[in-house]
Amino acid sequence: MNKKRFFMLLAGPLLMFAFAAQSAQAEGWRFPVGLTYVSNFSRVVDIYRDNIHWAGYTTTADSYAPAGLSFNPYYQFESGFAVGGGIGPIMAISASPYEFVDFPVNLDVRYYIPASESIAPYARAGVRYHIASGDWVSNSSPGFIGGIGVEFLRNRRIGAGIELGYDTATIELDKMRTHTTEKVRPGELMVSIFAVF
Repeated sequence: MNKKRFFMLLAGPLLMFAFAAQSAQAEGWRFPVGLTYVSNFSRVVDIYRDNIHWAGYTTTADSYAPAGLSFNPYYQFESGFAVGGGIGPIMAISASPYEFVDFPVNLDVRYYIPASESIAPYARAGVRYHIASGDWVSNSSPGFIGGIGVEFLRNRRIGAGIELGYDTATIELDKMRTHTTEKVRPGELMVSIFAVF
């Protein structure tokens, strides 16, 4: 499946969720927005740094932020099941004239177990795809995304939550020094803290 077709399959339902949210009842829709740490973005940075050095350039900054904003809206049914999607965290490398941008998207199903009126542990599972572009990106492959978490203050207008997730989707990067490619899971282990609107 090519990248454009897969993007359309994922982006279409996400857009439908966004438009439906305007007319849906407030108690069904929830909009988590937060900060997500990803464990394996450092591997992408290492490959880009090595390629830049191989191209004859030097890097002056050696720091990066392995975290970014995420948005994961979902619609919850009375049974505790929920369907939703997600965007992010968007990760980027800018080392002129070379650049890299990763725009992850996903669709998932969830199940919430009401522990009390305000606290609900949950598990989610779905499919994830990294819409990655850059000088040495040769391919992207979809993978599984799963997570367990807890939402707090669900009976209030703005709640909060924390999640531990895992992402198996890969991108394939060219390695200039060895003239090979490497499949990298840029997300892999993820930790998120978020507000729920």
